[in-house]
Amino acid sequence: RTYFTSMSAGVTYAERAEAGCEDEQQIVDLFKAAFTRLEGPEEGAHIAAFVWRLLSDTPAADLRVFTARDADGALVGAVAFSRMRYAEDSRSVFILSPMAVAPAVQRRGIGTELIAHALDALRSCSCSCSCSCSCSCSCS
Repeated sequence: RTYFTSMSAGVTYAERAEAGCEDEQQIVDLFKAAFTRLEGPEEGAHIAAFVWRLLSDTPAADLRVFTARDADGALVGAVAFSRMRYAEDSRSVFILSPMAVAPAVQRRGIGTELIAHALDALRSCSCSCSCSCSCSCSCS
């Protein structure tokens, strides 16, 4: 697999290189903080547990995780795409699973850039993708 990195306005967007790497707890904490702010502590804890299971239990070939880091290397965004499988369809299809942007940097376009980066990476690997979001991205 090829891993893509790009930079925009001081934020670096990259695909997480491997499952089980040390940034898993950072990713879980990011989702907890973002969803706690938006939906409250109970939902934050629920989403954090879901993301932990997604990262730890999903086979590497079935999960693509992309991150955004600021100029200091701090994690400010993450999005996961998980594989969907259909018996009658042999395409490689990934669906947007959760995504989060750190509360302190929301509304700065980081989420939009992160999804665009992830979709470019998925398309370059001949993947089809499905978004369940209100973003202005163009999913194929």
